[in-house]
Amino acid sequence: MRQRAAAVKQWGMVLAAISLLGAGAAQAQTVTFDGIELRVNATPGPSGSPTIQGGALIMSNGEYGAARSALSTGTYNLLNANWFTSFTMFFTCNNVPNAPGENAKICPGDGIAFVVTGGADTQIGGSGQDMGYAGSFENSLAFALQTFWRELLLGQNGSLTQVYDKPFGDDNENYQRFFDVSLGYDAGSQSLTSHITDGFTSLNQIHSGIALGSWAEDARIGFTASSGLASEISSVSNWKFEYTPATTTVPEPSTVLLVAAGLVGIVVSRRRKTN
Repeated sequence: MRQRAAAVKQWGMVLAAISLLGAGAAQAQTVTFDGIELRVNATPGPSGSPTIQGGALIMSNGEYGAARSALSTGTYNLLNANWFTSFTMFFTCNNVPNAPGENAKICPGDGIAFVVTGGADTQIGGSGQDMGYAGSFENSLAFALQTFWRELLLGQNGSLTQVYDKPFGDDNENYQRFFDVSLGYDAGSQSLTSHITDGFTSLNQIHSGIALGSWAEDARIGFTASSGLASEISSVSNWKFEYTPATTTVPEPSTVLLVAAGLVGIVVSRRRKTN
């Protein structure tokens, strides 16, 4: 019995090592989604990493207690820039076993967040209500749909705040919903305009006083997702991202010449007065 227990322990250590190697490999995986290369990350392991299926980015595959992120490997200079993004979130229940300690399947949970971050493309936050965002993403902005508590959340620097409670009502276990989302950031007014609809109800909001710090000069974009004791299959599709970089006005050559001529005139005039 002791020999058998020791053998089982050894095999357990081997499997744990393999699991860690697999998790490390997941950190290096990338997918291309609507023309943007994304680094995909997951906890607790590679089985939960985001994948591309049928042109959609699958953020959650029904695994309990997991967090996921898919962040662009390239960066964008979004400091003092206006940007716009739109996408469709889709959520559906799955036929996975009940959560530990639960008598019935709980669905849905927990949602997806769109993220703009100044951190590495390997960032990933906590599971459950942390949405794969909170607890990390020190310099960032996020907009999330939390499907377990049915609320909209605004995230800044790794913390999430509720901005609207149950905008689309309650749902039952036969949950299958899509949400069209569009977000527009205006650097001049430092505001984020959001529009979200499930095809029946629409909600428009303006979130003011959102200033992006210097980290936005090298910002990454992407998505995070999570599950807890509830889980769902969740995905993102029809993603578009556009931005207008801040520009520095360069004087026309004629304007430069006029200014230079004026300066020369001032210098000559002063010399004459001195003489």
